[in-house]
Amino acid sequence: SINVTIYATAIAAKMGYDDKRLREIAMGALFHDIGKTMIPLEIIKKPGKLTEGEFEIVKKHTGFGYNILRQQPTIPLSSAYCAFQHHERMDGSGYPKGAKGDDIHPYAKIIAVADVFDALTSKRSYRNAILPHDALEILFAETNKHLDCMAVQAFQRSIAVYPVGAS
Repeated sequence: SINVTIYATAIAAKMGYDDKRLREIAMGALFHDIGKTMIPLEIIKKPGKLTEGEFEIVKKHTGFGYNILRQQPTIPLSSAYCAFQHHERMDGSGYPKGAKGDDIHPYAKIIAVADVFDALTSKRSYRNAILPHDALEILFAETNKHLDCMAVQAFQRSIAVYPVGAS
């Protein structure tokens, strides 16, 4: 979640968001997966491919997260929407509602890009990490179909996929 927060905040800053909105996006990014605390650990840490039933359970984390966050008086509703919609896709193929395009909160579009990049470049129990430049190519391949074009372009302009000193 820390990586997703850093990426999402950098994207939003590059897109010109003001300090108030940057804080809302950062908070939404930091807690975007809080709903996973309600998913059984054996599913979250499963080393192999999830069954359809297990994936249906995992998909519920977006609603769980939204409900947890919207009940917190210090968390803006816009930040709670990040948890709810960060798996929605521009073409409507995401979840939990199959929202598409302008029906997806702008913050969630940003966090989706950050989350996908982080997922691709992080080792998971079911697969190895891929190299950052390969992940960036995937982001561009998913532009407009799954990911917001403006957010992907801002990501490319704001993040060094191989920071100084990386080997």
